[in-house]
Amino acid sequence: MQSYESRKAELVNIETGRLREHTQLMNGILASLNLPAALDDVTSMDTLPESIKLKSAKVKQAGGLNELNRLFTELPGLYKRNEEILDETNRMLSEEKESDDNLRRQFGAKWSRMSSEQLTGPLLQV
Repeated sequence: MQSYESRKAELVNIETGRLREHTQLMNGILASLNLPAALDDVTSMDTLPESIKLKSAKVKQAGGLNELNRLFTELPGLYKRNEEILDETNRMLSEEKESDDNLRRQFGAKWSRMSSEQLTGPLLQV
């Protein structure tokens, strides 16, 4: 009977230790996410969180909704221009590779520069 009680106490202590470890881990994760304080800021219906008030003031100061709408209407044109720049860059890199290949064939072992693929490879990865 005494053996049973000591084994039971040992198992209870082991489980209690595990629970404490997991509780500390959980509390650490919650603290790293600024929880539950962040939830309190958002769920409080009395006032807006200060961070939202500051962001709202910045938007208003920069022109408010009219400025946001203007910026949104500019996006398609900006996107198109970025595509054009990217296409031109790819064309130039392709020309550079072609030139490198030609010079490498022409000069053989004398052409000891880094190959175009090695040099521009990271730029061409998508």
